[in-house]
Amino acid sequence: MMASPTATESETKRSTTVRAGEASGDRIRLSVYDMLIGMVYTPRTFFYRETLDGDALRASLSRTLLNFPMVSGRMKKDPDGRLSVLCDDAGVRFIETHASEPMPDHGPHHTAKKGINRYLSQVNPLQVVDGDTPLFTVKLTHMKGGGSVLGVSMNHAVADGSAYMRFMESWSKEHRGLGYPAPGHDRGIIDAPRGAGRG
Repeated sequence: MMASPTATESETKRSTTVRAGEASGDRIRLSVYDMLIGMVYTPRTFFYRETLDGDALRASLSRTLLNFPMVSGRMKKDPDGRLSVLCDDAGVRFIETHASEPMPDHGPHHTAKKGINRYLSQVNPLQVVDGDTPLFTVKLTHMKGGGSVLGVSMNHAVADGSAYMRFMESWSKEHRGLGYPAPGHDRGIIDAPRGAGRG
C-alpha cells in the first residue's frame, strides 16, 4: 500500500533516485532461502537529535551502492519462473521532507512504533517483480526545531537481518570516510549441496 499524506509533513518534499553511477548488468539468482519470507519489506527507523545533511547522505549512499549492486537493482522473473535481481543500477528511492511538529520524546516508556509509517517510504510488494520498483527506499524527515528521522526499508529477498544491518553499517562508515570490507553476493554458495567443494 502506498503512503498517504500525513499531517506531520509540510508541502516541502523532495524525491530523487540515488544510483551508484555504474551497472554490471549481472543477474543474480535468488536462492530458496532468499525467498522464504516472500516479497516483504523490512523497515528500520533511526532518530537523530541533530539535523542530517540530505545531500551528503545521498552522496555517501551512491558510493556505498557501488559495493552493493543488488540493492540498486530490480527484481526479475527468470524463464523457469524463479527470481533474480538484475544489477542494472535502476536506483533506490530517496525522499526528503520536513515535518510540522518537533521530534517526539521517544525512550523506554515512549515507544516509537506508534505512527512509525509516517517516517517510511512505502512500497507495494505486488509490484516488485518485473516492475520499476526499488528494492531499497529511504525517507529523511527533518523535524520542526531540529533533529531528523532516517527511515529505510529493504526487500527481504535481497538481504536478511544481518546482511541488512551490514549494509547500513557500510553506509555509515562510507558516510564518515571509514573503510569497510566488500560484501559477497554469490547465492550459489547457499544453494550448493551440503559438503560440495570440500576436500
